[in-house]
Amino acid sequence: MAVKEIYFEENKLSYQISGEGIPVVLLHGFGEDIGIWKEFVAFAQFRFQFILPDLPGSGLSASWRGDGLTKEVLAKIVHQIIAAERLTDCILLGHSMGGYVALAFAELFPEKIRALGLIHSTAYADSPEKIIARKKSIEFIKMHGSRAFFEASIPGLFHQPDFFKNEIDALVEKAAGISPETLIGYYEAMMKRPDRSQAVSSLQQPFALFIGVHDQAVPFEQSLTQTYLAPISHVKIFRNSGHMAMIEEKNNFNQALFDFLSTV
Repeated sequence: MAVKEIYFEENKLSYQISGEGIPVVLLHGFGEDIGIWKEFVAFAQFRFQFILPDLPGSGLSASWRGDGLTKEVLAKIVHQIIAAERLTDCILLGHSMGGYVALAFAELFPEKIRALGLIHSTAYADSPEKIIARKKSIEFIKMHGSRAFFEASIPGLFHQPDFFKNEIDALVEKAAGISPETLIGYYEAMMKRPDRSQAVSSLQQPFALFIGVHDQAVPFEQSLTQTYLAPISHVKIFRNSGHMAMIEEKNNFNQALFDFLSTV
């Protein structure tokens, strides 16, 4: 796996490349880094070339310096990585917050999309209730810091957290290193992002939606309404997962994502 760097508005950003074949960009979610994709990349790298960005403040990427860390800015970072690799297009998928970035990218650079996928994510803007919850999270982070926040929040992303204690502990340990300022910046950007369901509806390329029945972050009923948005939709429902099917149903997830990529 090759580790590479780019600079975007004087910010150093890291990404890794693994495998050969059709280029696939995988965007991690809030509080994660590219390690979330480790199992799947090992499963599928003989068939695809994976481009794995660490979003600002995560993994090997430096914390963001500059103006607001909007989803549009993050999409432009992804675009710069694709340009650096001289790719004409790619398959783009994002987990949770990474899905918001993927949608912004599809809106800004539709000609660069070969296929789009949302993994436990949504094209809809935050509801008033969701904005209130995010504001409460911001206040918690300000008062107690990153580690305490993730110790409290990450178990709730799992349907049966007691079965995944080691995995949850590892996620918390990584996420604890992300600065409170970065986390707050991401939350503020999430609250401000627009509804992008029209970007999905106007897609001419294949669209994939990966849904957890027990997902508390992106409720199952809301996810179901997205299955009809795109003209060409591939839907996979994980019946024993919350927000983290790549861990909770690792084998099913790996095969489902591989099957989708193989159709593009």
